[in-house]
Formats: sequence, structure tokens, C-alpha cells
Amino acid sequence: MKRTILAFFVCTFFHCAAFAQQSDEYTSKTEKYFETIRNNESLLNTFFHSMPKGGDLHHHFSGAVYAETFFDTAVDHHFLLDTSALVVYPPGSSIGGIRSIVPFDSMRAGKRAYFKDRLVRLWSVKDFSLCDGASDAHFFNTFGLFGPTIGGSEASMLQEIKQRANAEHTDYIETMFIRPSMPPGDPAVAQFFSEYNSVLEAENLSRDAASAKQTMEAMFLRLRAELGADSLAKIHHTRLVGIRDAARFSDNRDSLITIRFLNYVTRVSTPADIFSQLYLSFASCDMDSLVIGVNIVAPENANVSMNDYWLHMQMFKFFRSKFPYVHTSMHAGELVLGMVKPEELTWHIASAVHDGGAERIGHGVDIAYEHDNYELLREMARRHIAAEINLTSNEFILNEKNSAHPISLYAKFGVPIVISTDDPGVLRSDHTGEFVKLAMRYPQFTYKDIKRFVYNSIEFSFLKSKDKNQLKYKLDMEFETFESMIAGL
Repeated sequence: MKRTILAFFVCTFFHCAAFAQQSDEYTSKTEKYFETIRNNESLLNTFFHSMPKGGDLHHHFSGAVYAETFFDTAVDHHFLLDTSALVVYPPGSSIGGIRSIVPFDSMRAGKRAYFKDRLVRLWSVKDFSLCDGASDAHFFNTFGLFGPTIGGSEASMLQEIKQRANAEHTDYIETMFIRPSMPPGDPAVAQFFSEYNSVLEAENLSRDAASAKQTMEAMFLRLRAELGADSLAKIHHTRLVGIRDAARFSDNRDSLITIRFLNYVTRVSTPADIFSQLYLSFASCDMDSLVIGVNIVAPENANVSMNDYWLHMQMFKFFRSKFPYVHTSMHAGELVLGMVKPEELTWHIASAVHDGGAERIGHGVDIAYEHDNYELLREMARRHIAAEINLTSNEFILNEKNSAHPISLYAKFGVPIVISTDDPGVLRSDHTGEFVKLAMRYPQFTYKDIKRFVYNSIEFSFLKSKDKNQLKYKLDMEFETFESMIAGL
């Protein structure tokens, strides 16, 4: 009996050793093949389309849906179009006196095709030219234009996103999904905003952190005791669970892609409004493992964003103390020289790290301009604060690419890097294309480096450890299959 058991373990040991040796051989051959194709975009597209990509951690739900889907939704749900202003309205909207309003589904095929082409260009970067205006303005304007078509169709759009991710071997998406907010038109909410906006604005102007914390404590208690914020957070969470469940496929495809949601707040609103959004965002994250983090979005160079940035970081600091188990990633440093005054490039990332407690930094493009940037980079590496790299987005919005982009700087200091899409629908891009750009523009990154970035996207996700381990095991198997295929070429 003992000999049988010993023989089993001996055989198992040699089998595992042989398997590992074969796996190393596949990896080595894949590395060699990769270096022969890294200047050929077509071959790289084929290579990276098949390569496992792990997770997409910087991902906006609405920005990930292609404009054609928004158009088809408008047609199928009987939306109206102002053919002069190219503005869409939900069915049944009360729009008096505008003669150019036409129902989508009443248009003839040729006319519908004409407006589809115009709206796709308006709702995305398709065929964009700098003659059309500023690229960053065009990008951010798209969200308000296609936004009316989303309501009620989130589940089918989420299915589209999952299908596309599965097709290009992305296993996990951490998407900024739906913004929670207080009931519009509620007199008590309006009174709350009116009462505290001026107080917070004064504290922001004086940079009085102690006073701001005291004000926020009073606001927190009133939101909880008087304005029913905890109940509203539960309603928001229940809505997200319902959409998640409605977006499930009838077959086994849901087992192939893992989805988690991040709540987000918009940095261009009034201080009291943003504070209430943060309350709902953090509170609804604390309920289960579906909604697992909070972010802040909208143009960082907008007047309100720049003016209130310090205050927003104080708010994040406050809510992290109230909900210590809620994760935070933060858009920070999505700025370049010329977009704002030079001195405004020097502190946003540091404030997100030190004040806001960001566990990941989204974009982080202005890191080279930050005060004490070397020490900040070392701190990010030491504390394992990952940089979410979005090459296509940074190129279109900020015109930051090639050696001007700070990805090499982050890598040099050992800051963990993850490769993300940001808004692939608006940008007419995909996860595969981000890796193609990475390979072609940054020859210092080897196949092993790129593979590490893929594993980083699971390691630095906000998933629970058990879920991370399952996805990393899945990646192991997928890379084994991928590299054996490449080795056989």
C-alpha cells in the first residue's frame, strides 16, 4: 500500500515537472514569435485578439456601448428626433412648437440611414477631424447626446458589452455603471443643498480641512436621519441587482465573463450634491459583492472640477473613514500642459493618493508635472497603487501618445500597470487594440511584461481574494492554451 502511494506521488511529481517544462517551452516560443511580429499591426491584432486579457478595470458602461446600438434602441423604442438640432427625446415627450420633431420609426429607410450616419458621428469619434472642434469637448459631449436612449435598456446593453468582452478573451469587467442621486425636485433635498453649498464653498476657498470635516459630519447625520439616504442607497442597489439579473444569458455564457459595478459621482455638480451622491455610492457598495467601489468622473479640467478638486478629495477622505471596506479608484491627472495652467498639473494625483485614499489612479497622465513626482511614484509602487493606462483615450482626448505618455515612467518606478479601454464604444476601439498600441509604441515591454500587466488586472481589481484566485487560475489555463497554439505556428 505504501509503495503504491509512493509510486503515485512520484508519478505525479514527474508529470507536473514535465508539464511545467512544456509550459515554459510554450512561453519561450511565444516570446520569440511575439518579437518577430511586434512591428506588424495586422499580425499583432491577430495575436492579441486571441491572447487572454484578464480584466478591464477602467471601463465606463455608457461609453462602452457603440453608437449604432443607441440608434437601434431609439428606433425600437419609438424615440423622437429633432432633425434640425439632432437631439433625441423619449417617446411621449411634450415638445410643443418644434416642427422638426420626427419619430424614428416613421422615417423612410433612406432618411433613417442618413440620420443614423450623422448621429453615429455625433455620438462617437467616428471620422472625427480637428476641424470639427476640440477633441476633448467632442468626446465628453457625446454622453449627454446619446444618454436619453439608455434608460430602460441597460440590461440589453450590458449583454452586448459582455458578448464583446468574451469574444476577445477578456474575463472580467469592472464597469462604472449608474450614478446614484437624491430625488430631483424634493423640497427637503433642495433645502439641504441650499443650506450647505455656501458653507462648503467657503471651506474649499479657505482650505479649512477641520471645518470641512465638521460640516460633513453634520451633513452625513442629516442625510441618514432626515433624508432617508440609507433607504435610497438600498433602492439604488436593488435596481443594479435587477439589471444584472435581467442581463443574464439563457445559456452558460455568464460563466465566461465576470462583471462587477463601480458607483460614480460627477465632479461638475455642486458640493452638497456631490456629497449626497458619495453617501449613496459608498452606502450601496457596503451591501454585497456586486457593487465594489466608487469613482469620480467628468472632465477634470472643467471649471467646477478644478475649483473644487481639493474639496472633493476631502469628501472621499471622509467617506472612506465611514465605509473603510469600500474600494476607491479615481480619475486623477487626466490633464496636459496647455489644457490648464502649469501649476494646476502639480498636485491632483498626489491629492487623490494622500487625501482621497485612491487605491488605483485612472489616467494619471500629468504625473511628470507633479510636485515631488519621484517620491510620489515610489510611494505608488510601495503601496501598490496601480495606474490604469488608457492609451486610445489619452491619445484622442489629450493628444498624449508615444514617448510623451507616462506609461514608461510608471513602469520605471515599478508602479503596477493595468491596460484598460475607458470608453471603447465612444472611441470606436476595443481591448485588443490597447495591447496592439502598447506593443508597437513601447518596444521596451516584452511579452513577459505584457503578460504581467494582464495578471495585474486581476490582482489589482476590487474583487474578493477568492474571486481573484479563481480568475487567476482561469488565466493560467487560458495562457497555457494560447501559448501552446502560438508555439505550434
